[in-house]
Amino acid sequence: MAYYHILKERRTNLKLSIQDVSNQTRLAPQYIQAIEEHNLDVFSDDLSFVRYFVHAYSDAIGVNWQAISDEVDVDVNEFAHQRDMALTMAQRRMVEQMASVQKTKKTTKKKKKSSLGWFQKHVSRTSSSLNANQTKIIKMLVLIGIIGLGVLSLVNVGLRSISNQKLATQQELREEQLSKKEQETNKLANQRKKAKEAQALVVNKISGETNAYQLSNIQSDVKTLDLSITLPTKTKITLKKNDETINDTSKVYTGTFNQSLELSDDCTFEISIETYSDNSISID
Repeated sequence: MAYYHILKERRTNLKLSIQDVSNQTRLAPQYIQAIEEHNLDVFSDDLSFVRYFVHAYSDAIGVNWQAISDEVDVDVNEFAHQRDMALTMAQRRMVEQMASVQKTKKTTKKKKKSSLGWFQKHVSRTSSSLNANQTKIIKMLVLIGIIGLGVLSLVNVGLRSISNQKLATQQELREEQLSKKEQETNKLANQRKKAKEAQALVVNKISGETNAYQLSNIQSDVKTLDLSITLPTKTKITLKKNDETINDTSKVYTGTFNQSLELSDDCTFEISIETYSDNSISID
């Protein structure tokens, strides 16, 4: 499955909208939508942003960036290659069109020259003398033309050298910008990783107690926790908060038992499972 399909499927499974991801990553919604729809034309001004945006998007919704980074690089490089090939073909067609126009102009000039040549021959036939000074002038004009062509060739070589140097400088600047953006991406990823670690729920076993655990690092805005117990067989469950029963103890549960735990300062929950074997308990 392509990386952009993975990102979209993960987002929809988390029931997040594009605006939700935009608020979390501070990326514009149109960029997130362009990534999911594989519309890289949106980033054609600077394709280096694609890698940065996909990395930030992956971290925001819990997709392993390392697992898709190579695919993203290959995709971006292939898109850039196809775009450059299209530009080259367009330039080539333009050159061919210009050459066709020039060819047409040359044909017209040849016709004019042909007419002019006939006129010159006619004049030559009617003229009785061509002295040595006229011959020297013609030779001098030919020499000046040859020198002019040489100067134009030298100017063309110089301009080409300057253009190559400019392209090399632009490439170095682009590589430097890409390196800076890569560093910014890694910095953002580390910041998000630390933020997630800081928000993670901490579960520690209470020393000297049996099956007793203490939950800590609960964020101040969290009012409830979701309790889920997987039950291999039918059984009864008693759930107490501060010694007060908060569930239906007469009911026989099977499959999965789910209960929201309303939090208060230093509260204690006690879970009793009548048939306790191969059960799985999770708190989100």
